[in-house]
Amino acid sequence: MGSVRMVLSGKQSRNQVDNGVPYALFGDSNGNFNNWTPAVGSYTLTATPYTATAAGGTAGTPLTISFTVIDQASGARVSAEEDGGLQVVLLGNPITNDEVVVEVKGASGRPLRTQLLDAKGQTVAELQLQEATSLEQQRLSVKGQAAGILILRVSTPEQSRTLKVIKTH
Repeated sequence: MGSVRMVLSGKQSRNQVDNGVPYALFGDSNGNFNNWTPAVGSYTLTATPYTATAAGGTAGTPLTISFTVIDQASGARVSAEEDGGLQVVLLGNPITNDEVVVEVKGASGRPLRTQLLDAKGQTVAELQLQEATSLEQQRLSVKGQAAGILILRVSTPEQSRTLKVIKTH
C-alpha cells in the first residue's frame, strides 16, 4: 500500500490521507499516535487503501466502521444499544498479551459471529456459534500479530457491534 484515505463523518468530521504505516486518522510521530478527544455522538469512518502516495494510483476495497462515543467512566470498552440489544464488552484495552477477551450479552439463542480484523481489513481471528448463550465469553488469539490497532466485530443476523482494540506488544 502506498497510502490510505480516511474519512470521518458524524459529530466531528475529518479527511486525512496518510502515506506511511501506521496509518492514523489524526497523524502520528514515529508511531506515537496524536491525541484526539472525540465529542459524544455517532460516527462513521471509511478507510480506502491506494497503491501510490497521496491517495494516488489504484484504489483498493474501502473498509467502513460505525461507532458511538458515549460519556461513561469505565475500565472496560463497551458497545451497546440503549434498548438492551447486543452488548459487547472488551475486557482489557489496550491488550498487552496474545489474547483478546470479549463478553457478549443479548445474543441468546441466536447465531453469533466474532471477528478480529487488522488495519487492512484482513481477518486475524474468528469464532462462530450456531446458538449463543445469555452470556458468552470469547477468547481470540492474536499471537504473532504486530502491535497496533485491530477491529473487533461482533454480530448476530440482526445486529452488529464494532470496537477498536489496541495491541501494545
